[in-house]
Amino acid sequence: MDIQKSEQNIFDQMRRTHNDGSEFWSARDLMVSLGYSKWENFQQAITRAIESCENSENPSQLHFPGSRKMVSIGSGSTREILDYQFTRYAAYLVAMNSDPSKAAVALAQRYFFQQTRRAELAQTLPELPNDPMLAQLQMMMTLRTEQLTLSERTSVIESTQAQLVQRLDNTPIRMDSVMTSEISKLCQDLGRVHPGAWPGAYRSFKEAMGEPGIPLARYDALPIRRFDEARRWLELQIESFKQRRPLTEHWDREPP
Repeated sequence: MDIQKSEQNIFDQMRRTHNDGSEFWSARDLMVSLGYSKWENFQQAITRAIESCENSENPSQLHFPGSRKMVSIGSGSTREILDYQFTRYAAYLVAMNSDPSKAAVALAQRYFFQQTRRAELAQTLPELPNDPMLAQLQMMMTLRTEQLTLSERTSVIESTQAQLVQRLDNTPIRMDSVMTSEISKLCQDLGRVHPGAWPGAYRSFKEAMGEPGIPLARYDALPIRRFDEARRWLELQIESFKQRRPLTEHWDREPP
């Protein structure tokens, strides 16, 4: 037996209709199907769902209308209890704000998401004309519009990604302990190779790796995008000092 279809049939069977044909789900019925035994606990999920609805600028009173329900309390007596008549969207929000550890909640989330999505798509699809040729052209135009929309979304995603990459590239290496340690070690190695020329070498490093006319304030302010360049620069300087042939002209004192 397909469990997913079984659960879907349960949520379908719970669906009720108003006199005008609009559908709704009783909060009391949904509570049991989602595995809640206490109304107080389920009310917390409803409260969060109402807040989500209002935050998305949807009128919660339209999606969460309150109602009253008579229940039996034994010995032929009844009492009135609070209930809600959820729209499909409200039921979806309640499922999304319910206890995720309950197995039925995940199934309800999927069911109401799919139903809500189908309704949205149905509203966006235009009514096709009777003429087969015109109907085909209408469908082609709709598909093209959806493709353009997807293209625009892709463009926004790519633009955002580029901004994040640029931001990461300009981040100083101090935010990366591995890069910081490697550049620090190379700077120390350069100072040990020729201590007398170290001040000039360090100043040249900050000038070479900074912006035009604006040297780095300190070595760990090096942008991540220039890490490989800085590493090669320091390695070449170290090698040049070992061979007594410095590659830069900015030394305080020339090596012997």
